[in-house]
Amino acid sequence: MKKIALIVFSVFLVIGCKKNTNTNPVAIESASITHLSDLKGTEFFASPDNTLTGKNAIYCASLPYAWTRIGETIGGEITVSDSFPQLQRLNEHSFFVKNVFTNIDYKTTTHINELTEAIEVSASFSKQLPFEYPMDNYNGDFVFNGTKVEAFCIRGGEYEFRADILEYNSDSDFIVRLNPKDPKHEILIWMPSKRPQTLEAAIQHVVYTLNKPSTAEEIEKEVLKTKFNELDLLVIPKIDFDIDYDYPELINNTFTTQSGKKPHTVAQVYQHTKFRLDEKGAEVQSEAAIAVDSIVPAKPKRMFVNKPFLLLLRSDTINPYLAVWLENTELFLVKK
Repeated sequence: MKKIALIVFSVFLVIGCKKNTNTNPVAIESASITHLSDLKGTEFFASPDNTLTGKNAIYCASLPYAWTRIGETIGGEITVSDSFPQLQRLNEHSFFVKNVFTNIDYKTTTHINELTEAIEVSASFSKQLPFEYPMDNYNGDFVFNGTKVEAFCIRGGEYEFRADILEYNSDSDFIVRLNPKDPKHEILIWMPSKRPQTLEAAIQHVVYTLNKPSTAEEIEKEVLKTKFNELDLLVIPKIDFDIDYDYPELINNTFTTQSGKKPHTVAQVYQHTKFRLDEKGAEVQSEAAIAVDSIVPAKPKRMFVNKPFLLLLRSDTINPYLAVWLENTELFLVKK
């Protein structure tokens, strides 16, 4: 009889809102969950090197982390042929999740059925990251891609600590950081002048910008450019989504490991990601399951995040545990 090895990975991450008590690692009972097939302008990325196509793009580290656990559990380095490019990308980018869960409490469990050789691997983690004080609702009309959506805002000033301007080229090209109460975590937003080619390129731009070496003169100029003055205004759309996806492009892909003589076949992939960002803070929850067979502006800055932008959540590491490219309003709270 053909033996099936089942690798199940579940991740629960909550930031700034009440904790979800659902413990089922695969099937989440919630009427609010939307399957990705019901959204025409949003896609899930198993790895961040996929091309941005003019749609929203969601990448969460739960899936590649699950993939690393497969190699650790079955044993040996995973090899994927060029015939399965999507699985190959996932495999090659497994390093992307190394240490991304730093400063987040999480646990993993592994169960091996000696009779059927089924393997179950699960992991969970959670983190609360509210703002020290809530920001303000934006009461004016805020339009993103032609649609009025709900937004929150913050003005600068000497004592403002909830947000920082990290790079400012113009009102249409800037990077800002929202600072939650926990100083070891950050929410980064980059609104570029034009769309990057891939999500990975967008992430790398932000990471490089925040870590690039600079001379004392360059640092002084940048400080003047990025000072968050009292007349400056930052407005951000509220984001709210709860989506699951089963990655049909990965099903029936095969791979081998150093410890195995026969190839393994991906039988099932599932990922659920929930995220909300508003004036109070952010909330994100994700789980995944994989089954296999074995210069200073002359005027005040007006930074309205009203065109495509990148949003990252990360801890004290280079790479993020959540990356979302926002291209349309499917994932926003639309104004009634």
